[in-house]
Amino acid sequence: IDLSVSSPLLWDCKREAYWNPLTDDADSFRLMTKLRIDVSFGFKVIRAEHRDSDIDSDVYFDPTISGDDLRAVRKAVLAVAVQIGKEMK
Repeated sequence: IDLSVSSPLLWDCKREAYWNPLTDDADSFRLMTKLRIDVSFGFKVIRAEHRDSDIDSDVYFDPTISGDDLRAVRKAVLAVAVQIGKEMK
C-alpha cells in the first residue's frame, strides 16, 4: 500500500461510505483498536506500536501546522497495520 495515496481503500456498507484510515480519524481509531496498536506522542513525532509484536512506526509532524498531528497519527497507525498484514503471510 502506498501511504502517500489518499484514494478510498474499501467501501463500508454499514456507513455507506469509503473506509480509509489514512484520511478518516474514526476509521483509523477502529483499525488501531482492532489491531491493538498503541500510540504515543512526542514533541514532533508520533509513535505507533503493535502490542503483540516488535512492529512500530515513527511519523514526524510539524506542530505549527493545524491538523498535522492528526495526519501523523493516521499515517503511523496505517504503517503498523500494513506491517502486521505483511507478517501474516
